[in-house]
Amino acid sequence: MSFLYPGFLFALFAIAIPIIIHLFNFRKYKTVRFTNVRFLKEIKQQTQAKSKLKYLLVLATRILAISFLVFAFAQPYFPEKTKKVVLTDNLASIYLDNSFSMEATNSQGRLFDQAKNQAIEIAKSYKQTDRFQLLTNDFKGKHQRLVNQEEFIELVENIEISSRVKSISEVIGRQNDALSTESKEGKRSFLISDFQRSNTNFEEIDPDSAIAYTMVSLSSQSRNNLYIDSCWFETPIRPLNQADKIMVRIRNISDEEYENIPLKLMINNQQKALGSCSVEPKSYTDASLSFTINEPGIINMEVSLSDYPITFDDQFFINYSIADHLMVLSIDDSTKSYTEALYQNDPYFEYESVNFQEVDYSTISEKHLIILNGLTEISTGLGGELMKFLSSGGSLIIFPNSDVDLDSYQHFLNDRLSIDYFKKQDTVQTKIDKINLDHLVFADVFDKVPENINLPEVYMHYLIQSDNPAEKNDLLLMQNGASFLSQYNVQNGKVYLFTSPLDEEASRFPLHALFVPIMYKIAINSQSTSNIFHTIGKNQTITAPQTAYKLDNEISYHLVNNSNSKEDKEFDLIPEARQVANKTELVLHDNLNKAGNYILTSGSYLLKGYAFNYNRKESDLLCMSNEEISDAIEEFGLNNFNLVSSDNLKTGYSAASINEDQELWKLCIIFALAFLGIETYLLRRWR
Repeated sequence: MSFLYPGFLFALFAIAIPIIIHLFNFRKYKTVRFTNVRFLKEIKQQTQAKSKLKYLLVLATRILAISFLVFAFAQPYFPEKTKKVVLTDNLASIYLDNSFSMEATNSQGRLFDQAKNQAIEIAKSYKQTDRFQLLTNDFKGKHQRLVNQEEFIELVENIEISSRVKSISEVIGRQNDALSTESKEGKRSFLISDFQRSNTNFEEIDPDSAIAYTMVSLSSQSRNNLYIDSCWFETPIRPLNQADKIMVRIRNISDEEYENIPLKLMINNQQKALGSCSVEPKSYTDASLSFTINEPGIINMEVSLSDYPITFDDQFFINYSIADHLMVLSIDDSTKSYTEALYQNDPYFEYESVNFQEVDYSTISEKHLIILNGLTEISTGLGGELMKFLSSGGSLIIFPNSDVDLDSYQHFLNDRLSIDYFKKQDTVQTKIDKINLDHLVFADVFDKVPENINLPEVYMHYLIQSDNPAEKNDLLLMQNGASFLSQYNVQNGKVYLFTSPLDEEASRFPLHALFVPIMYKIAINSQSTSNIFHTIGKNQTITAPQTAYKLDNEISYHLVNNSNSKEDKEFDLIPEARQVANKTELVLHDNLNKAGNYILTSGSYLLKGYAFNYNRKESDLLCMSNEEISDAIEEFGLNNFNLVSSDNLKTGYSAASINEDQELWKLCIIFALAFLGIETYLLRRWR
């Protein structure tokens, strides 16, 4: 017979307590004076013998009750020779949780170090001829194969903390795949983890009845953590030479309040802002940091705070770009252009105006904003190029001709863009009546809107027909309720549709004070917006910019770390490039594992910046207790699962060799209760 927790056997010294009590009771005598004891002599002798036997039986029941109670906690079992793991032909898949939460500590040190020791001890309890699979959150290829004991121990010693996050169901699924390919008996799965609530999904576990699963639970002394949950901007466009601010959400999962926690903002490796915040227990707060960008280009941002011992989530990286120039292309079928004077006088805009018959389609992808000014019809070729332009995040303004081909416009607007299209012409004079001041185009345009503002008159416009539930925003409405300017989200871009030509004979809009700010803000907002950050492990594909530079007739991409650290500067990843729907996608294949700001280069050109952050699922350190795990095992009918607490687990052999059918602790509890019942009977009923 063996014991799962032999340390509890030291409690057998408690047997001395009832023995000492009985010895003192035997030495107590009570004198009873009586006139004549001759007639009681025989009765006295019989009573003493009976009382002595009763005391001995009570002593024995107490000793046995204490003994079996101690045995129950030590959990004895009989290892069956036919099922012991020390036999040959055994397979064991051991999952070692190497996520960030395993950096927590308890009285024995770091959880991750304890987990590695447990994995090695379990492997050593097997024979050297048995085979093992090591599994971590990285799901590395070298961990998918079965290895011998020596190779397994070497792999365990080389494991490091990883940013990857895997759920328990994913891990068990991978273990099942590895073990199911083998026909041998004696298959076991070990899961060594702290079993965070966010990753322990018992309801999705699909166990294999041929595999015995053992869950080894590790627990830390403290689960406090303060971390940066996320960052965002309140507006999509980043200004140049103007005050801007970034919002930061700080989350506190501990039972303690944090006060005046310093926040720091770094931009392109230079400190730009400082702040502080206080966070209530089990809560979060949103703070803002103000800054100003004075130079265009790639903007690398880092927001940080200080917290210990969990530090991986104390930094948050953001990346975006501000263009050196905004490229505007006007495709005209009109001799008079009102937009030329507007954009050519501002050096920030690179303006180009071409006749619709002379458009170079190869340059369309380089533009930020395209204006269709007074086209009678939209050709199939131009329509196709404009679709590609919108899919890459560009903005399109449409001013119709006073005599358009309604069928051509319907084909482009309705069939291709899936937005409203021109139905018929309306020459009844009206005027613009309402302005959507909540739209981004009108942000910061008016300090105060006059009550009787003079808005432009409209002499001719097109009524529009809506056959598609496209996302639409009416920016300017006329007195008759019809739209003068509407904005639509089409794929990744925006379409601004005017229902009246850009002509004095059609409306007073090109001469009105509204014309300049509306056209200017549409152009400013035409900068394509992309994700300001990605999450490691989730986003394995990033999109390259449209403009790529060729070296030796081939496009060569490199993703490099923007950190000043010597180690980080050595990182150089060549991603796999794929052409998908007129854009270039770069596949990282799990090769990027460290949070930070990265730059995509091609030759000597800096193409675009990307920010990568660790998954915040690991930041919530709340773990399942042993009782909760046991309840979940029972609730979901996981009959071939067994839970072992690492606090009481002495050796890997105990965890490996114990079999649920051989456990005797329940029987020990029954015997302990039975002897307590016998003791009660002897004391109350035996006279």
